Amino acid sequence: MPLSKPMTSPLTRAAVLTAFFFVSLGAFLDLVQGGRFVFFYGAQYTQAALVAFLFLLPACAGLLLTQPRFTAQMQWRYPTRWVRWLFINPLITVITAGAIVVAPRGWLAAGTWAFGTPQAPLVAKVISVEQFRARKGCDQHATLSLLSVQATICLADHYVGAPLRTDQEVFVSGKASFTGFFIGNFAAK
Repeated sequence: MPLSKPMTSPLTRAAVLTAFFFVSLGAFLDLVQGGRFVFFYGAQYTQAALVAFLFLLPACAGLLLTQPRFTAQMQWRYPTRWVRWLFINPLITVITAGAIVVAPRGWLAAGTWAFGTPQAPLVAKVISVEQFRARKGCDQHATLSLLSVQATICLADHYVGAPLRTDQEVFVSGKASFTGFFIGNFAAK
């Protein structure tokens, strides 16, 4: 189906593509590195992120569904109207709003990894340990108390040794910034 040429300026297209790139890359960085990042303001960010996500849902839906190229492309790919309105459009809206919300955390994790100050091993306390399950992504999570912040991190490929237990202390090394601590590796005390 031939689509009409967009009536947007090159500057607008460049801004939209740049925003799309930074949001996509930030969400990807959070997915890849988020399991190793202890965000010092995680509790506040989670509350703000939920509110932002709820506000972004109607904004993203409105922006996407008022774009003639987007609606024409969706009508061509998914000709059944109820499939578009019950599944495709809500899914795209939720993914878009979610990516916008998690992107800053991904950039903070990457910034701490790249520019953070290396730290001598710190002592962290294990609050809880999830049972090992073979799955995609992370096979096992643990909740640690590090620098008076509780964070759930991924143990896969970062901890080798006897299984962790609750109330055990571990040595954690990595890089720190004013926003968080990026865990390089850790070992039992």
